[in-house]
Amino acid sequence: MAEDVDYRFKLILLGNIDVGKTSLIIRFADNSWSEEISGEIDQKSRDMKLDGKTVRLIITDTAGQERFRTLTSSYYRNADAIIVVYDITDQESFVDVEGHITEGTRYSQRSEKFLVGNKTDLESERVIKTESGKTLADKHNIMFFETSAKTGAEVDKFFEAVARKLIGGSPSSEKPQPASPSINPGGINKPTKPKKGSCMV
Repeated sequence: MAEDVDYRFKLILLGNIDVGKTSLIIRFADNSWSEEISGEIDQKSRDMKLDGKTVRLIITDTAGQERFRTLTSSYYRNADAIIVVYDITDQESFVDVEGHITEGTRYSQRSEKFLVGNKTDLESERVIKTESGKTLADKHNIMFFETSAKTGAEVDKFFEAVARKLIGGSPSSEKPQPASPSINPGGINKPTKPKKGSCMV
């Protein structure tokens, strides 16, 4: 029998195309990686056990829409966290982070924001120093991580940090309540009973 989910959070990823957003989602949800991703995904999820509680992270992909600049306010609806991703080997993707943070804040002010520098497996090709990422994150008062979707380095650690931040909330926000069967189906923190062995939502 599937166990109940204590917390349920919606995460969305922003960033230039080819920074590895989809790869990060697949690495976290399925623990897999491929040079070429066949097809585009909409959502994936994974349950995590934290301090005896079950936390479900539902991660929504842009499905390539960012290349056409067609992301709308509906993409951000009910987002608990906005994760902005850049490629440590791509200067332009880092420069564009400011715009993604601004856009995310405009459409979803209540969402927690996070910054991720991806592709640390390409250290020899790095053009964005770790210190630069930290400085930008400090400027916006958001959490910063560097990851590799290819090797899996720091991916689980990052998403665990996201989950803990969302459960605990920030000093200025109200701590989220445990999931309740009475919550509206369209809301957040609604318990569900996942199908065994399935990561898709």
